[in-house]
Amino acid sequence: ENGGGSDVHGCPYPHRSGRGGGGGGDVAMHEDVGTAEQAVGGDGCKTDSVYPNGGSYSDGYTLSYVTPPSCSYEFLTHTSPDASYDNSSCTNQYIVEVTGIQNRPYSIGYTVGWAGPALTQSTCPYAYVGVAAYAHRYGTSTWDPKGIAEYTGSWVTWGQGGFCLFSAVSNDLVSIGPTQSTYDKVRTAVLAMGLIFKEPVSGGVMYGQGPCGPQSGGTPMSQEEIARISAETGRYLINASNPSAPMVLAPQ
Repeated sequence: ENGGGSDVHGCPYPHRSGRGGGGGGDVAMHEDVGTAEQAVGGDGCKTDSVYPNGGSYSDGYTLSYVTPPSCSYEFLTHTSPDASYDNSSCTNQYIVEVTGIQNRPYSIGYTVGWAGPALTQSTCPYAYVGVAAYAHRYGTSTWDPKGIAEYTGSWVTWGQGGFCLFSAVSNDLVSIGPTQSTYDKVRTAVLAMGLIFKEPVSGGVMYGQGPCGPQSGGTPMSQEEIARISAETGRYLINASNPSAPMVLAPQ
């Protein structure tokens, strides 16, 4: 892949083929990364230190596994303070690490969320979020890649207004299975962009029984439930672990 392009909705989106240069000047809510060509992931995202175990609070955060509520999901996520995130070996990405995931009863998936300004009909088509996931092998220095997912927005008119619909450009993420002892921690490297500006972003993991239904294991999270949670939290939340349902409503 070379240069910019568009998804099936005709929306410009960043490609994985190159990385934008670091932005210059003071950073507030937006950061100009110099190009719309962006990528998530990379070997450096496995090894950069994450706050508070090194690194900067503005570039990433470490969380500890907590027990999810019964008949629900736990969204263990963190949001970048602003758009200045830029790890030394994980360029223009915010890293969220979660520790203590061994021998847990639920599969662990990954989340990425748009945490920038509310999206409108004019800005939605340029919205992009991406997530790369990695799992650390207990007792070693090895991080196994768990895939990458990238999404772009397209505006859907509804009544007197509308909403921004995120669609997967690509998604090859593989979740971490339940009751596993191989991995002791997981991290996501996430990025949010407008046309050329980097935006605040959230990343992390999701797990839990889900809504209790006839089956003891609960039922998978529906797109409607994800949209509802997005509205309640004020975040454009994307469950980046469900390739079979790549579109997520982002309420306006």
